[in-house]
Amino acid sequence: TQNPAAVGAAFPNEMQTDVDSARSITGGGVTFNQTTYAVVPTAGGLLLATVPETSRATPYDVIQNFQITLGTESISTHVITVTYTVIPT
Repeated sequence: TQNPAAVGAAFPNEMQTDVDSARSITGGGVTFNQTTYAVVPTAGGLLLATVPETSRATPYDVIQNFQITLGTESISTHVITVTYTVIPT
């Protein structure tokens, strides 16, 4: 529910993610939608990859990278928990 602001940094918030398309398996017609870093949202969602329903029996994987970007803000130790849901549609 939180992604602290990164004051003066390249991204507006500290935590970002992307799909590592070079190391993910593209079987089953998977499309990687987020191949550059984007801020991890605290509400709503971020579409990382899609797979056609007709290909769901074909093996594939989606490997994510995470990074923390700090700006000029004062920081203290904190724990980051990432929760996400795979929604087959």
